[in-house]
Amino acid sequence: RMIMFAVTDNMYFLILNLADAGLQTMFNLYYNGRPIVDQLVWKCCWKRCGADLPAASERTREIRMLWFQAQTLIELVLIFVLTFRKYIFYDNRYAFSVLYHPSCESGVDMGDLLKKLGISVVTLLAGDLGTSYIAYVKGQPLAAAFRMLTTSKIAFVSFSNIVLAALMIMAM
Repeated sequence: RMIMFAVTDNMYFLILNLADAGLQTMFNLYYNGRPIVDQLVWKCCWKRCGADLPAASERTREIRMLWFQAQTLIELVLIFVLTFRKYIFYDNRYAFSVLYHPSCESGVDMGDLLKKLGISVVTLLAGDLGTSYIAYVKGQPLAAAFRMLTTSKIAFVSFSNIVLAALMIMAM
């Protein structure tokens, strides 16, 4: 995400976001009850040394769907952090080498930042909605994962730490 937000051309930024949404979707798609990415890795790397890929248990399926639900929240936090980081730290941009770009303009182009925010959020949510629909049709335990995500104290602590880490990324 940090590299994506450094891209200045909005068309390239859109292409990168679409590629990112495609990769996220691919990591969450299933075929014959197994994740496609796991099948590819198993087929290319480990099948020579072992038997077939074992079938996923119900608990494993719930954990995969939990991660699927959680990654959207993590991505949204990072998108908002990276969008407004340039604006927040503009006065101190010389201290942060990642934010410093020599230019004659004064101020931050908020229109460009808001376009990037819109592109990122729309592509993320479109990929998530498409993948959620496919997971729902395939009978994956989305409801159980969402319930774990919203009611578990461990999930709350984990996401608090993720938000804290994202805020630390802002200070880099």
